[in-house]
Amino acid sequence: MSQLNNQTFPEGVQEYLEYILGVMMESPGNQEWLKRAGKKGGSTRYILTDTLFAEDKKGHKYEMAIFSMSLDLLNHKSSWLVLMNLN
Repeated sequence: MSQLNNQTFPEGVQEYLEYILGVMMESPGNQEWLKRAGKKGGSTRYILTDTLFAEDKKGHKYEMAIFSMSLDLLNHKSSWLVLMNLN
């Protein structure tokens, strides 16, 4: 995520990756305060993973990664709902 956030990939690669991961930017609320952002998850029933990067319109950059495992079903659903609200 740091490499994406700091735009270290060749221009075409950077644009493609931001396009694929940029679902967060479809939200009008995010468009109001974010210049660019992207996220990628890979969760299963008992493992929760999510990563994101963002740059706000003031130039502040953010990166986050969450990795957890051995969640019971109730905790997994609760954690997943919190992550979905980051969009």
